[in-house]
Amino acid sequence: MSAFFTFHFGMFWFGHGTFVVSIFGEDSYEVSQAYQLVVEYGLQLALIALIISHGFSLIQNFFIGSESKEMKVEQIMFSPYKRVVVLHVFIIFGGMVLQSIGVTQLGLIVLAIIKILADLMAHKMEHKKS
Repeated sequence: MSAFFTFHFGMFWFGHGTFVVSIFGEDSYEVSQAYQLVVEYGLQLALIALIISHGFSLIQNFFIGSESKEMKVEQIMFSPYKRVVVLHVFIIFGGMVLQSIGVTQLGLIVLAIIKILADLMAHKMEHKKS
């Protein structure tokens, strides 16, 4: 199950990334250029913060908390998809709205703030039990 999940979820994110870059990117990028994009746009701290926050959540909620004992393999495998589907819809439709009215830095910042707040609420609801 671990290998299947890793492959499937990885391909899901690969498809998402390809779609987002093809719609909103300035050029076409190859997967091997991902870190170059992080450096080019100065996103190193954001990437580090993302890794730390997700790592902390994993340790706190799954390993220290009771999620690892209470959840079945199928629940663990499918639980990330709920939030990812919402993320996909939000980015795609939010991005389309921004493109139709003219993308501005303020619009992107507002979109990012709304997405972060929605993600925080979803994270709290998902881990409420633990």
